[in-house]
Amino acid sequence: MTFTEALEWLRHGDFSRLEPPCQGDPSQIVQWHSLGMFEDQPDALAEALSCACFNGQTATASYLIDHGVDPAAGSMRAWTRSIGRSTAGNSTRCKCS
Repeated sequence: MTFTEALEWLRHGDFSRLEPPCQGDPSQIVQWHSLGMFEDQPDALAEALSCACFNGQTATASYLIDHGVDPAAGSMRAWTRSIGRSTAGNSTRCKCS
């Protein structure tokens, strides 16, 4: 996956598709951040944190928080979309909670 593809998917809240770049130590998200690739992309960076939480990737989430990403800044678009699709008795929630 390229950084450009990841930005597009972050903008659309496609967190399931972004699970692989959130995995690993360091993850691709962490590597892109350490290279300064999110410098002009604060909204995408906030979504990257939401994505890491949504996918249960605590190492990536911790790194981003430790580097100043505001946990309340991301919109969690995919998470809220999944809640709307859940059926009675079958709820979906963030894996970081």
